[in-house]
Amino acid sequence: MQGDFEKDAMEGLLAIKDKEQVQYMVEMLNRDLKKRTEKKKKRREKMKIPDQQWLYVSILILIILIVISYLIIYKYLQNK
Repeated sequence: MQGDFEKDAMEGLLAIKDKEQVQYMVEMLNRDLKKRTEKKKKRREKMKIPDQQWLYVSILILIILIVISYLIIYKYLQNK
């Protein structure tokens, strides 16, 4: 597969007579690639979940309340 791709690429490059046109095409491809990767990067940053301290604190408080409730119920049932 890679050999066919390289063969086609070489044929395409040899078919172009003007070397400045090759340089121009390379620059255009690089710009297009940079634009596409920048768009994907921006979208990925946009989708990223922000760090929310209040969420961590509320989960910690909830876990503590559950443990305390368990201990109270356990002690109550042992005394019965």
